[in-house]
Amino acid sequence: MQAQSRGIVETLKVALDLGKLAQTWQKSIPELVGLRNELVHFRGEDHESQPHPTGKSHVSRESSFFTVERASWAVDLALEVLTTAYRSPRRRHTALVEWSEQAAQVPAWLEDLRHGNRE
Repeated sequence: MQAQSRGIVETLKVALDLGKLAQTWQKSIPELVGLRNELVHFRGEDHESQPHPTGKSHVSRESSFFTVERASWAVDLALEVLTTAYRSPRRRHTALVEWSEQAAQVPAWLEDLRHGNRE
């Protein structure tokens, strides 16, 4: 699965001008895909309780890594990918450029949604 999720980043690098994001996404996207797989293909197994990231209690294995902070990180990453797709298509991909220009308002709208400015 790691190779497949790295392929996602490679595909994005071909279509979009990522700059320094490519290096960050090489780690982040496979991590997010791994979390997704853990949720979608859940296998209920007995595990020892683990310390919660706050260190204040012990929780189930799943609760130790499916946290509010991790969910916020995932949403922020998705927003970053979508915003980059709209704002940074490589010019040689004319259909992608046309698509992004037709919906130029979408990145600002997504950011407003993310920051609670819902209309």
